[in-house]
Amino acid sequence: MGNPEERWYVPQPYDSRQRRGLEAWLFGLWEKSMELLARRVMQRIYSAHFGSSRYPSFEHIRQRVALALNNHHSLSEGPIAPLLPSMLDIGGILLEQLPALELSAHPKRPFILFSLGTRYSWRSASGAALQQIFVHVFAQFPNYDIYWTYDGNNGSAISAAYTHIKLAKWWPQAQLLSLPHARLFITHGGKGSLTEALYFGHTPVLGLPFNGEQRANLGKAQAKGWALMFDKRQLTTDQLLCGMQRVLSERSFKQHIQTAARIYKDRPLNASQLTVYWLEYILRYKGALQLSGTARELPLYEFYLLDVRLFIYSMLIILIFMLFWLDKRSE
Repeated sequence: MGNPEERWYVPQPYDSRQRRGLEAWLFGLWEKSMELLARRVMQRIYSAHFGSSRYPSFEHIRQRVALALNNHHSLSEGPIAPLLPSMLDIGGILLEQLPALELSAHPKRPFILFSLGTRYSWRSASGAALQQIFVHVFAQFPNYDIYWTYDGNNGSAISAAYTHIKLAKWWPQAQLLSLPHARLFITHGGKGSLTEALYFGHTPVLGLPFNGEQRANLGKAQAKGWALMFDKRQLTTDQLLCGMQRVLSERSFKQHIQTAARIYKDRPLNASQLTVYWLEYILRYKGALQLSGTARELPLYEFYLLDVRLFIYSMLIILIFMLFWLDKRSE
């Protein structure tokens, strides 16, 4: 797209902290290497399906991308970075028109939603150990209904012992988070889950990340005051109990996510309207390549001014060498 990458002062969306100096340069080099590898894979897939002469080449298609629709909102999620008009934030677009929750599934009292994502299995060895911690802690919150996404083997025993714990392999997560009497969301910190919590602004988050991206997502939410994060591998009953009590009792968590939700939705046009406008704009102007920067047409060495830097550094080295040489002669 030709969008500038000012990584010297703009952290990457999936990184939990700002990298500077040599570290930023090395991280950028690693990222570019991964991008080149990914591009080769995409090239093979494209060639397998559209390899005949009837279709343009993969590189030609890449150079003519007119618009990137990003499931993101920079003002509330960060980082604030220079963006070309062709880079469009449409975070929350999937949540603007949710199907209504069936009346029979509508919670009747304050509730807590607990889901570690579709990939996590409570039947695994680690899941069985973690399950004991959560059952023990959830038993101490009888005034809340607990909606738990659960695929384990002990569902019948748990439901019989604790009527306020509701178990199912799937819950309508977004619809539940949209209800004003949702009180807490316990999650692995996936992008979609945190977007839903942020969009509706009712539920502070208690996070148990599995990987670096989720850890970064939750780290940013925690820094903004609407989440707490724990390491699930070292989680104890006391930690979980204290964390839940803290998020449920301290008003600051609720206030911070309400403020963040207002910022998230305070836009001149909602995400759907914005998307329709710019797609029609692209059609009106037959691709509207004027939205993109010229940087994508530059070779890598020109984009990063490597030729200019090489010249400057060479002149400095020559100057230093000449000064040493003159100093030697003066002796």
